[in-house]
Amino acid sequence: GNPIKFTIIAPTEPTVTKMPDLSACKVEKKETAVSDKQLADALEEMRKMRRSEAVVDRAATLDDLVIIDLQMHKDHVAVEGGSGQNYRVYLNEDQYIPGFSKELIGVKKDEERVFTLPFPKDHFQKHLAGQDVQFTAKAKDVYELKVPELDDAFAQGVGLENLENLKTKLRENMQVEFTQKAQEAAEIELLEKLVDGASFSEVPEILVNEEVRRMTAELQQSVEQQGMKWENYLESIKKDSAALKLEFVPQALRRVRTAVLIKAFGKEAKIEVNEKDVDTEIDRILDQIRENDTETRERIAAPEYREYVMIQMRNRRTIEWLKQQCIK
Repeated sequence: GNPIKFTIIAPTEPTVTKMPDLSACKVEKKETAVSDKQLADALEEMRKMRRSEAVVDRAATLDDLVIIDLQMHKDHVAVEGGSGQNYRVYLNEDQYIPGFSKELIGVKKDEERVFTLPFPKDHFQKHLAGQDVQFTAKAKDVYELKVPELDDAFAQGVGLENLENLKTKLRENMQVEFTQKAQEAAEIELLEKLVDGASFSEVPEILVNEEVRRMTAELQQSVEQQGMKWENYLESIKKDSAALKLEFVPQALRRVRTAVLIKAFGKEAKIEVNEKDVDTEIDRILDQIRENDTETRERIAAPEYREYVMIQMRNRRTIEWLKQQCIK
C-alpha cells in the first residue's frame, strides 16, 4: 500500500524549431530533350538485343561470341571460384579482366589457350588484386552474331508500322523517362534546400540508429540483387559493417530531419488523407498479392500497415504541394 515514485527518461520526437521560408526556396526543373545521338544509341541497343547467334566452323573474330570452359591458377594453385563451364564471352565487349577478350580472338572450336593476365588492382579479392593469374580457356563453340538491319522490317518486328514510327515512339518514351528524372532531381534539390533553411530540435540517437539500419538493409538488398555477396562487397570498398554504418550517420540524420520537416509542412498546409483514399490504396496493394499469400495479406490488412499507408500518402501529397510552391 506504499506509494512508489519513479522517473522515466525517454526519447521524444524531434520538432522543427524554425520553418524555412518557402518564398525564398525556388528550384528550376532542368529538363533536357532527347538528342539525336541518344536516340541512335538506344536504337543500337535494341538491335543488339534482337541479334541472332549461329554456330560457325571458323576462327573467332572480334564480332563473335565464344563459349568456353575456364580454369584459373595462381602459382600453380587453383583459384577458389575460378573454374566454370560454358562461359559466354562476347569478344567485342570489355571483360572484368583487361585483355581477356583479346586472348581469345582467332580461337577455334575445341582449341585450348593458356595465357597469363594481371587481375585489376582494385579487385575485391585482395590476394588476387594486381597479381598475375594463369588462365586456361577451352573453346566449346564459336557463334557468329548477326545484328538485324535498322529498317521497316525491324520496326514491324517490335510491333510498329515502320522505322519512322519506331523512332517517334522511342523518342517519346525516352522523353517521358527524362522528364521523370528531371522531376526527381528537382524534388531532391527542393527538399535539400528546405532542410538547410530549417532548424530542428535534437534528434534522438534511437531514430538515427534505426535510419542507419534501414539504409544498410537497403544497400545490402541492392548488392545481393546484383548477384554479389554482402561480405565481398564490404571487402571491395575496404570497410566493415561498423565503419559503413558510421559513415551513414550524417545522411541518416538528414533523412530523419527531412521526414520531420515534411510532416510539419503537412500540418501547416492542412494536408489530409481520408479513410476512403486509404481504402482504395490498400485495395490496390492487395490486388497485387497472390490470394494464397495469407501472411502478407493479413499484414497489409492490419491497422499498423493502414497507418503506414496513410502517413506515406500524406507525405506524398505534402511533397506535391511543396513542389507547386517552389518548382518552376
